[in-house]
Amino acid sequence: MKLTNFFSNLWIITNLENNNIDAEFFLSYISKVKIQHNINKIINFDKEFKFWNSNISNIFENTISTQMILDNQKKCLNLYKKISILILNSLLNNNQILLVSCSKNECLIGFILYFICKKGNIELDKAFNTLNSKLDCLDKFILNTNIKKILISECYPK
Repeated sequence: MKLTNFFSNLWIITNLENNNIDAEFFLSYISKVKIQHNINKIINFDKEFKFWNSNISNIFENTISTQMILDNQKKCLNLYKKISILILNSLLNNNQILLVSCSKNECLIGFILYFICKKGNIELDKAFNTLNSKLDCLDKFILNTNIKKILISECYPK
């Protein structure tokens, strides 16, 4: 588990090493970080992205899995847009905000890339480099194909 100060009042807790972390320990750690850094708002990607399943295509037949993937991508993009507004408001109002993920790291990483591209007007490749400079472990991280598709469709100039 890693705590990163991504921007002056934007904090991120990730579990990119995919260690099995005790839920009680995880919640305790979040509480300590919240108190220590006077954080007003927490966005828990594990909770917000419960619907996200990386292995849908392995579970159902092609027609059903394709529609489920498209539905999940649409839900994911809508959440990315909603969370972007929350973060922008927090940044503008100088409120501390914490993004947290223990198991839905691909959704969190995808969101941060989306946010950097859309709100920072930065190309996707450069956004990945920016994110890696802060988290320093993305060289081992494999981004989900369906999230890559969202990012490519939303973040590349049309």
